[in-house]
Amino acid sequence: MIPLPWNVYEQVVPTIHAQLGVQQWIDMYQHCQFNTFDNYRRWYESAHIVSAQQMYCSCRYFCKEYICKHLVGLKILYGIHKLPNDRLPLGKKTQRTT
Repeated sequence: MIPLPWNVYEQVVPTIHAQLGVQQWIDMYQHCQFNTFDNYRRWYESAHIVSAQQMYCSCRYFCKEYICKHLVGLKILYGIHKLPNDRLPLGKKTQRTT
């Protein structure tokens, strides 16, 4: 995560399939350098803007559900949201045997 230069409360979170570096993504966002739709799509799929202060994320899941893992993670990082002790430690899921 990298904060946006003009707003420290908004973070840029790269995606798994990032095709651009974060600094290049910020430069394109700042100057709207989209020559083609494919160029825009490549930019859009490379990172998300997450704001814990305004409770906003630019990912597709947030647009449908109004909550996403990016926002929850940022809220936990800033101490806005506390997890109960029985939910810690975070990590890979373990298989339950019945």
